[in-house]
Amino acid sequence: MLGPIESLTIAFPGNKFKGEILPELQALVDKKLIKIIDFVFVMKDSKGNFEAIEVENYDKKTAEFFCKLCVDPAKLISEEDILKVGDALDKNSSAAILLFEHLWFKKFRDAILDAKGLLVADERIPVTIIEEAFKLAKKAEGKRQKKLPSPKKK
Repeated sequence: MLGPIESLTIAFPGNKFKGEILPELQALVDKKLIKIIDFVFVMKDSKGNFEAIEVENYDKKTAEFFCKLCVDPAKLISEEDILKVGDALDKNSSAAILLFEHLWFKKFRDAILDAKGLLVADERIPVTIIEEAFKLAKKAEGKRQKKLPSPKKK
């Protein structure tokens, strides 16, 4: 049984991707936290034309890297997914579309099932929303502290 599957799209303005994120991606795979299921790179030129580059069409070094990470790309990233990303990209930009499985969740999922539990919600909350909520909570806490009366001295 699979763990949760996630899709991430990471944009690189100015078509300046040089592979800086690859060592961290490799570390996640090596630690068996995730498994890469599929990966497509989309490039948009200065005229607004874009193309998808599948793993097998990368330069030899990059292709070997992704083939090592993603034993057999499943080709689950659809043409529609690629068109959406290509349309959304700014001119002279690129993006990586990454489909991966959360391997770390599998043992927890099994524990839930063994306990006869049911997963009833599974949501991702954007970091920006959480950061804003933390700021608001901190601000509210500060206001509450100011309103509390000082302890009386005896």
